[in-house]
Amino acid sequence: MHDDDARDLQRFANDGDEAAFAAVVQRHLGLVYSAALRQVNGDAHLAHDVAQSVFTDLARKAGEVAARGAPLPGWLYTSTHYAAAKAVRAEQRRRRREQEAHAMEELHSDDSHDAAWAQLRPHLDAMMQRLDRSDREAILQRFFAGRNFPEMAAALGVTESGARMRVDRALEKLRVLLEGRGIRSSAAVLGGVLATEALAAPPAGLAAAITSTALAQAGGAAAAGALGLFGMTKIQTIILATAAAGGLAVVGVEMRAPRQVRAELAAVATPPAVEQPADRAGGADTNPARALPEIGDDAVARLRAEKARLQARLQGAPPPLVQVASAPPAARPSADAKSASGPVFDMKELDVTPQPIERKPPAYPFALKALGVPGEVMVSFVVTGSGDVADLRVEDTSHPAFGEVALQAVAQWKFAPGQKDGVPVNVRLRQPLKFALHTEEWF
Repeated sequence: MHDDDARDLQRFANDGDEAAFAAVVQRHLGLVYSAALRQVNGDAHLAHDVAQSVFTDLARKAGEVAARGAPLPGWLYTSTHYAAAKAVRAEQRRRRREQEAHAMEELHSDDSHDAAWAQLRPHLDAMMQRLDRSDREAILQRFFAGRNFPEMAAALGVTESGARMRVDRALEKLRVLLEGRGIRSSAAVLGGVLATEALAAPPAGLAAAITSTALAQAGGAAAAGALGLFGMTKIQTIILATAAAGGLAVVGVEMRAPRQVRAELAAVATPPAVEQPADRAGGADTNPARALPEIGDDAVARLRAEKARLQARLQGAPPPLVQVASAPPAARPSADAKSASGPVFDMKELDVTPQPIERKPPAYPFALKALGVPGEVMVSFVVTGSGDVADLRVEDTSHPAFGEVALQAVAQWKFAPGQKDGVPVNVRLRQPLKFALHTEEWF
């Protein structure tokens, strides 16, 4: 830094010597003012404001700038650049606000506003759908949601000037689309019309009415789940019995009518009729009931558990929404699974591991998905030397129905086979599958 600059700034910083600071201003004002004048497109008033801003900043930082020892002209020139850019942006915003205010004044000064809205209204929403998502969101935030630019900036994750630019760009694109429908206007007039007409005041009391109705209906829908195809005035209790993977699973939906609970309880408590041997000579059945398969001990135990659940509901105890039979612990092979021929290797013994070619996801069991029941299945299988699936079995499952659909899907999978010493071989794999209600992931 020039000795005079350093001395004068230090005297001002330490002693408040205004004459010393005035000397600094006198020496460098020409540099600052001329640089500002160029950068504000020759606007003398704006250049004056920029120079004022730069030297005010210097006065606040006099001691710090003097201590650095760097040449003062460089500091002043850089500060002028930033101050001029800031002043230009502020001036642009001021002029834009004036233009918008002028456009609004013109709109409200006569009937042109009503005429413009009458033209725009039939086409507005159709043209909004033709905008890009970012442009449509900018107009929605500004005019339909009624947000100011600072609020828009926070919502869109941009600066305030960036939010303003997005709105201007979106309005211009909307104007072009409307022009294609024969509606001619400027972006400023279009923005003015949207600012006053895009949001219509709803009738008094409508919000409260909609809220109460929505909450009431949402509560009913939550109880019925995806099985809400039945009207609220019809039967509101459904018992879904699914026989899968050798076990009987009883799936219950919460009921409201005690009469229906009693009917179900009677049905559960009554053992099913079993066909008696027919009189082969006479060709007549001794039991008129339709033939049913023999019910094993496991199924009887599950029916008794369901009976206890229904009795608890009659007594007012809150039962779980869904009660399902757990899967047997032993692995269950697929009925139609192929068998692998030849030795079966572990993954760690291979030179090349199997790679999936086609893996169709299992179908979510309708009843369980409708009732909001997630699940998991662990399957094991052999990828043969030809890339097919063999020796497929369920090792564990949260519900037999999940295991059944898992077996059906995995049986169709195809792989590039694993290799040992350059030869395709059989290898056993274990694969978890997850049935989640709110995600597309299934493994």
